[in-house]
Amino acid sequence: MKVADSVRRLLGIAACVLIAACHSAAAPGREAVEGGADPQQRLGKLIDDLYVAFSFDAEGGPDEAFLRSVFADGATFVSPPSSGESPKGVGADAFLADFQAFIDGSPLAATGYHERVISESVDLYGSIAHAWVTFEAFVPGEDPDRRGVDSLQFVLDGGEWKLVSFTTQYESDSFPIPRRFLPRTKLPPPPRHSPSRWPDPAGRARLNRVAPR
Repeated sequence: MKVADSVRRLLGIAACVLIAACHSAAAPGREAVEGGADPQQRLGKLIDDLYVAFSFDAEGGPDEAFLRSVFADGATFVSPPSSGESPKGVGADAFLADFQAFIDGSPLAATGYHERVISESVDLYGSIAHAWVTFEAFVPGEDPDRRGVDSLQFVLDGGEWKLVSFTTQYESDSFPIPRRFLPRTKLPPPPRHSPSRWPDPAGRARLNRVAPR
């Protein structure tokens, strides 16, 4: 009797293991749903690469091919708020065309333009994520002269993060950057690439990722 009971218990355990294995093979795992073993780390890397793609040295330009690969179909880019103007959302094509037209018609074409992430805060739930990204902008070879906070939304698409919305609030006397959006320790100065001068200092105030039409 004891032998029979032992055999039944062993058969029961084996059946449980087999059922668990079948469920594991049939259902997508948590890693597949969330886009990897560490989706937040992957998203952080994508955000860094995104700002590198916006940056360029003198006589260069943004990495449009990479930017397009990150944008989801139907992604929306909203112009930074400005006094007396209503925010305007545009699609990826208009956003990139406006950005390039602004570069071509400004000193940036000759000087280059760089953005560096100095702080980021990412909230992730399942297949959606939101990031607050604080950046500083500078002409290569010069000190940063502008900072702002970007609000970015992402969604997982086939295991890859895609950008679905993007807008910016630039720092000003009326809107100083809150402490929670600033780095907790002092950062080293940004790398100084090819030396350059900004021909029109007043033009810096007009710098805007979504150029006015």
